[in-house]
Amino acid sequence: MDVTHIVERINDLFHITNMEIYSRESGLTYHADKKVKKLGYCVNLTLETIEEARIHGVDMMVTRLRRKGDKW
Repeated sequence: MDVTHIVERINDLFHITNMEIYSRESGLTYHADKKVKKLGYCVNLTLETIEEARIHGVDMMVTRLRRKGDKW
């Protein structure tokens, strides 16, 4: 799957009312010229989760930045 398709699908999950604010609070860090065959997810990205993803052949990780004061 192409990375731009993944980003579009993720963005479609949110009701974006202000693209400027949304762009400041979200982001994509993926710089590779290859298709994504295996997508991983984690709540808190750590060196351990990155290593686990590598072991399992994950091409791209989706994560959520947890901010101070988050209620979950």
